[in-house]
Amino acid sequence: MAILSGRTRRQEEEGESVFVSMTDLSVSFLFILLILLAFFATQFRSDQTIPLEEHVRVVGQLTAERDEARREADTLRVRIADLEELVEKRDRRIAELERLLADANRKIEKLETQIRELQVPDPLSEYLRQATDQRNLLLSELKKRIEEKTGIKVSIDQDSGLIRLSADELFASGQWRVTTDPEGTAYNIATAIAEALIAVLPPYAVGEGGHFDPEKNRNSVLIETVQIEGHTDVVPVSGRGELIDNYDLSARRAAEMFRVMIGSNDRRLMKFRNLSGHPVMSFAGYGELRQLPRLPGASETDNNRRNRRIDLRLILQLPRSVDEIDKIKDALRNSAGRTIDDE
Repeated sequence: MAILSGRTRRQEEEGESVFVSMTDLSVSFLFILLILLAFFATQFRSDQTIPLEEHVRVVGQLTAERDEARREADTLRVRIADLEELVEKRDRRIAELERLLADANRKIEKLETQIRELQVPDPLSEYLRQATDQRNLLLSELKKRIEEKTGIKVSIDQDSGLIRLSADELFASGQWRVTTDPEGTAYNIATAIAEALIAVLPPYAVGEGGHFDPEKNRNSVLIETVQIEGHTDVVPVSGRGELIDNYDLSARRAAEMFRVMIGSNDRRLMKFRNLSGHPVMSFAGYGELRQLPRLPGASETDNNRRNRRIDLRLILQLPRSVDEIDKIKDALRNSAGRTIDDE
């Protein structure tokens, strides 16, 4: 019994000892925790805290900025919508303008086609233009040959298609006769003109004298008439022998030149024919009917001298249709390969 009581007492003492140890440990832990809290409390600075009023102010400011940003965003969205509408309108306008441009380009192309068609030379007009150019070349060749042969100066009137000689070089005042004297000036000039015509006319005539040469007559020009024309001044010649008037004088002078020209070279000039089969050589007298324009400052004497003249006019066969052009070309081709000496 005594033994049991002693054992029980020892157990109680051991239990109390354990409780005391746990209590001490807890107190020690709390003490350490208080020390740590005291340490951190001493490390904490007031400048790292935000006062409530400041916090409220900052939050309010940020909220206001957010609201302002939202309003700006709303404004921008409205602006974007407006701009998108403008872009859409612009795109529609661009599409409309592109359509109008395409229509305009098609119209331009159509008009340019019409212009090109209109600019294509009319065959008849083009032939007449080329024929005039060819006649001018022929006049230049005749002028050169006459001047080289006679030593006198002659002039060309391209608009009228003629070569002009002064009658004073050929005839004395009121005279019209051309003698066959080889030393006579008028005779030498007349025969020189005849020789020049015989040399240059073959490619431009048909008949026995025609000899078409496409290298020389590239535009297929046909001479209709080579006309010797007599002209006078306005001074009357009545009472001068057998002459009646200026018409008579001019016609006699032209006829005399014609007679001498065709009489030389075995009448070879008469072998040049036109499309109708008639001789191209002819003559006419105009008296004072075709006076030249007065030269500014020229005296009456000078103007009268200019009007006393003999003109050698080249008259072309002028077609009135494309068919007549073909007819001219056929006639010239038929004269190719034949020379005046073959007859």
